[in-house]
Amino acid sequence: MSGKHRGLTLIELMITVAIVSILVAIGLPSYQDYTDRVRRTEASASLMKMAGSYEQFILRNRRPPETFVAIDDALTLMMNGSAFAQQAPVSGLQSNNGSWLTEGGHYSMTLSQNAGGQVLMQATANSAAALKDEDCRTMQYFVNGLKTSMAADGTDSTDTCWRR
Repeated sequence: MSGKHRGLTLIELMITVAIVSILVAIGLPSYQDYTDRVRRTEASASLMKMAGSYEQFILRNRRPPETFVAIDDALTLMMNGSAFAQQAPVSGLQSNNGSWLTEGGHYSMTLSQNAGGQVLMQATANSAAALKDEDCRTMQYFVNGLKTSMAADGTDSTDTCWRR
């Protein structure tokens, strides 16, 4: 047997740990930013699907819903794939006792009417992961096409959240 020992020295091990730490320090923020953008995209896509369902209600019935219960019922029926929809159910939304969640469950979806009579769909962060994204706590889509968003501190974050 030869007198050489095989294995890593303490210096080699420390250098390896330092390199891995640097890579993690660089990569982790990028990964977190990516996951934030994925959740925002999920919320905006769900809002657009909801708006499409609302417009579809108007086209099928030749009138807007008289009450929001009517559109809630229609959306629920469409999401459950009933004969009412006469098409594939709306994908990407989960029914949750009269409200909806995005597919990943990170945002809760609501349909309402503001004081000015405008119909709006709203996505509000509700999961621990989505709540960490302080820029896009609330995303709104108005039926007239207006898109808005609010950060956790109440400032307008529309440009960040509705990025194209």
